[in-house]
Amino acid sequence: MKKSWLIFPLIFFCASFLLLPGMSCAMPDNNKQSSYPVNDLRYNPNPDLSKKIVGSNNSFMSRMMPQILYDVYASSTCVIIGSVLDDSTVVPTELESVSGFSSKIYHTIASIRVLETVSGTAPSSDIIRYRQIGSDDYILQTKVKKGETCVFILKYFQDIDQYMATAFEESIFYLDGNNRLTSMSDQLFAAKYDGIDLRILLEDIQEMQDRQGQ
Repeated sequence: MKKSWLIFPLIFFCASFLLLPGMSCAMPDNNKQSSYPVNDLRYNPNPDLSKKIVGSNNSFMSRMMPQILYDVYASSTCVIIGSVLDDSTVVPTELESVSGFSSKIYHTIASIRVLETVSGTAPSSDIIRYRQIGSDDYILQTKVKKGETCVFILKYFQDIDQYMATAFEESIFYLDGNNRLTSMSDQLFAAKYDGIDLRILLEDIQEMQDRQGQ
C-alpha cells in the first residue's frame, strides 16, 4: 500500500544518511583522541569499541557523522529514558518516484515505555512508537531489543505519531541496572560515556539545553 503521508519522514530519515542539520562535513576519525577531553576524569578515556556492531556502518549509503554530542541533541524534540516493550513490528512502505518506478523501504517499529523525560517536550503518552530504518537487527541501523532500557535522543513526527533517532546509533545509550551507560555508537564523543554513570550524561544534556535557551 502506498502511504503518501509517510513521504516526509522517510525522506528525512534517508536523507539523514547524507547530511544531518548543523553537522560538520568532515568524516570522524575513530583514532582521533581530540574528539573529546581525555583529561576530564568524568569520562571513559578508552572505551572498548571492538565488540560494537553499528548497523549504519553496514549500509549501502553514506552519511555525514555528528562530531560532538550537541550535533545529536540540537534537533531533538525530547530526550527520554525508556524501556523497550516490543521490537518485532516491521512495516513495508511502497515509494513511487517521479519516473514511475516504485520501491519498498522497511522500518522496524519498537514500542517504548517512557520512564522519564529528561529534556524537551514530553510525549503525550506513556508508550511511544520508535521508528528505525531497516528490518534486520544490524543492517542500516542497529535496533533496540525487547527488555532493554535506554536513553533516547528523539525527533517527533506528528503526521505518523512516531519518533525517530536524531542521529541513528549516536542517539541511543543503553542503561544497565546500576545506572551505567553504554553508547550504541562507536564514535568516541558518544562512547566516552561507556561505563559512566547516567548522572554525567544528564548533566551534559542539561548544559546543552541551557545553551539552546540562551
